Amino acid sequence: MSKVTIIITAHNRKKYLPYAINSIFSALDPKSIKDLEIVVVKNFKDDNIDSWLDLHNVKNIVTSEESLAQKQAIGISNAHGDLIAFLEDDDMFALNKIYVLRKLLNYSDLDFFHNLFMPIEEATHESQIVPFNDYDVEFFHVDNLRNNKILKYIIRTYHPEIYNSCTTISKDLAMKCIDGLKRVDINTERFWFLCTLEKGRRIALTKSPLTLYRVHEQSYSQPNSNLFSVGLLERYIRSYTFMLEYFQKETVRRIVEEQYKLHLAHYLIYDRDNITRKLKLALFLLSNSLKPSAIYNEYSLLSAVSLLSSLMSTSLAKRILYR
Repeated sequence: MSKVTIIITAHNRKKYLPYAINSIFSALDPKSIKDLEIVVVKNFKDDNIDSWLDLHNVKNIVTSEESLAQKQAIGISNAHGDLIAFLEDDDMFALNKIYVLRKLLNYSDLDFFHNLFMPIEEATHESQIVPFNDYDVEFFHVDNLRNNKILKYIIRTYHPEIYNSCTTISKDLAMKCIDGLKRVDINTERFWFLCTLEKGRRIALTKSPLTLYRVHEQSYSQPNSNLFSVGLLERYIRSYTFMLEYFQKETVRRIVEEQYKLHLAHYLIYDRDNITRKLKLALFLLSNSLKPSAIYNEYSLLSAVSLLSSLMSTSLAKRILYR
């Protein structure tokens, strides 16, 4: 019988993990758990959490691996589902996301599914049903995404390369790409979309916010978080260096190159001294924003303006970039 595996990754945080798992169980008829598998991969032990996971038949894996990519790889190696959905410990699934994932099991050649998200406050503990109907899902064959116009439409409309908790892949694609995954550190959401473009078959996308994205001060990735650091941006930049070696298709490499330049711009706004490098990159991004062949025209313009603004004020540049 086909099944869905949900891999929940946690790093240091214990506070939100029960809410992430409850957002799955709250959506289920107790009799329907057989076709669903939950795998938690975390870097800590906790007697209360671990006993609760055992009681609910959740596969509980503790690892010393630091990177998100390595945690996902461990989860994939222990997954038995035909589809694998990712969920980070501080997010939740909408109550009807499991319904959607089960419907997608009917498509044997589906390698990638992505939904949008709805921000929630830190104190939100209960999930909810969000607007969705079956006609809200748009399907594409990867071969058709060589068309630049279609590719730009997909990225601008659905943002399929952002947020792990919005991403679902096939086990088949996961195994094709798992060796590359282990090298991308924290840049996993972009890796999965790019890997789909290189090695996948069919993708499905929806604008429905089937993921509830928690905004809080203990996030590693949110720029206004207490835990955000410039070192995080350096890790992203290193991952792009690897992906330029790993991916071979021209279309995919072009996307990686653009994403690399955008992340480099984000990194440089925190560097007050490297004025020449900032100016050169800003000019490149301004030029790229005018190219019809570019994928990220608007983001290139926004990043260029932020870089130039950082010559006067880093805080101003951050307000422009993270608005």
